[in-house]
Amino acid sequence: MFFHFTAYTFTSLGVSFLMSCLVSSICRMQGTAYHMC
Repeated sequence: MFFHFTAYTFTSLGVSFLMSCLVSSICRMQGTAYHMC
């Protein structure tokens, strides 16, 4: 149970990190300053 919770937390953190990297790369490609970047 504890291992499952840790794996779920690690996976969600990894997904959010990858999404932020993807968003920032898209913003750099477009050359516009969005608020979330």
